[in-house]
Amino acid sequence: MYKVPKTFEAACKITGTDPNFLPNTAGLSEVMAKRHIADYKLEIIHQATVGDWKPDWSNWNKYTPWLVWSPSLGAFVCSLSYITGTLTHLGARFWFPDHESAKSFGMMHIDLINDLHRAA
Repeated sequence: MYKVPKTFEAACKITGTDPNFLPNTAGLSEVMAKRHIADYKLEIIHQATVGDWKPDWSNWNKYTPWLVWSPSLGAFVCSLSYITGTLTHLGARFWFPDHESAKSFGMMHIDLINDLHRAA
């Protein structure tokens, strides 16, 4: 089973990334800057979780966090993980080799996921 780091800093330690380095967001709106930083942090956390594992697009051995939009919260919530083939109705970038790591990633880092997808 793959273990999802609880923090960006822990993921940086695993990947050998400098946690003080963040993408340059000068000149971007606050929402756009948050999106870029969230995307960067999620990529590092994902890499720290799966290491060299790559999804095999020819079969169903990949999972992604399943996010549901909650209008009352104005945010996504992670309800579970979903195994899927190469055709999805919702494109997913963060693939995992097992259900538990996908679900943990989504639940632990829902704030970053919301920063990545939130419109305002």
